[in-house]
Amino acid sequence: MWWLYLDESGDLGFDFISKKPSEYFTICILATRLEIKKYAWNYVKDQKFGVYSLTLNKRRLYEKLAQDKNRVYNFIARQVIDQLPFEKADGGVQLIVDRSKGKKQVWKFNDYIRTQLEGRISPDVSLDFVHADSKLWSGIQWADMFAWGIFQKYERKNIEWYNTFSSKIQYDEQYL
Repeated sequence: MWWLYLDESGDLGFDFISKKPSEYFTICILATRLEIKKYAWNYVKDQKFGVYSLTLNKRRLYEKLAQDKNRVYNFIARQVIDQLPFEKADGGVQLIVDRSKGKKQVWKFNDYIRTQLEGRISPDVSLDFVHADSKLWSGIQWADMFAWGIFQKYERKNIEWYNTFSSKIQYDEQYL
């Protein structure tokens, strides 16, 4: 069974004139075959897992797209998900997403991602989605910490935490 924990850092605000949104928005996925339950890096650093992320440079996004934040979120999430080697998945894939969407947006996200993945995953491998409170899933909490570290790299040029887990990074790119 694969466990994928998706979280983000930064915001999807685009009003750079009257507000102070972040310059970047990062979506990060923690991909593991083991459910991580430990709360200190020293306990997880030897576990097998990978970190995949894509950071959007929001100032370069087309203004029209900036109006549809759910579409931007779903697109960036899919770009990250596309980097995972799903062809090797066995047993099942469970994507656990930090709950931040309403019912309609959850349905659209799940439908969009499922459509993209069904051609890459064997029909005998189950694909499930859970949108949950991050307080209930340690994997989401770890994904949040990794997303924050990657976001700090782009937003503030601070790589202290990023360097700590950089050996686990499988994909880290900037979009736009």
